[in-house]
Amino acid sequence: MPGRLDALVQQALPPPARLPALPERVAAWADTDTILPLGQFAVLDSLPEIVRRVTPVYPSLARNAASSGTVWVRALVGRDGFVHDAFVERPKPYLDSAALDAVWQWQFRPAVRRGAPVATWVAIPVRFTLR
Repeated sequence: MPGRLDALVQQALPPPARLPALPERVAAWADTDTILPLGQFAVLDSLPEIVRRVTPVYPSLARNAASSGTVWVRALVGRDGFVHDAFVERPKPYLDSAALDAVWQWQFRPAVRRGAPVATWVAIPVRFTLR
């Protein structure tokens, strides 16, 4: 009676959580006055500047596969200068998670608009080279 067991398990377990779309995730923590959704643009007084950069750890699997290149990460730099969201925009085999792990640790001087810090999206190239 595997069908009956499956039905009981489905009743007992809650439905899996669905990760909301990116603009909804951003809206959950940001004021609408201080951030634009991904894909919209605004004139800024100054762009975010890197204050602390963490070098990614080269994964041994990538090193063994001789995988190198640039992973492009899109990161949301908050008004506090910390990364609040990040995702891989242009992946490279075996290197994506190492790039994301590093970027999540970066700190920035936030972007400024009309004299106040604002949250903004930045594109970050994370380069991996074999030596």
